[in-house]
Amino acid sequence: MRDLLAGISRWALLTAIAAVGMKTSLRKIAEVGAPAIVLICAETLFLAIFICIGIRALM
Repeated sequence: MRDLLAGISRWALLTAIAAVGMKTSLRKIAEVGAPAIVLICAETLFLAIFICIGIRALM
């Protein structure tokens, strides 16, 4: 069960990153400035921590 959920999690994250990457223009992010870049990094870190906690809870 844990392997199945880990696989689903990996594919979901990969799909989300690809979808965001398709719609993201680095020039537009640079125009918005540092707050946008910090927000993107914080969201990525939050998702990584959330997933790690979820996987650890299933162990």
